[in-house]
Amino acid sequence: MDANRTLHAYDVEYYTALFVAPFKTKLKIIKERNSIKTQNKEK
Repeated sequence: MDANRTLHAYDVEYYTALFVAPFKTKLKIIKERNSIKTQNKEK
């Protein structure tokens, strides 16, 4: 339960950041998110 709730909160922050961020920052955020997803899969 808690993991999903945390993930959802993270998603909201992520999409908000993406929406407000300039283009270069968007690319950086997307890269970071992808690396986080990859790390979670490896666990």
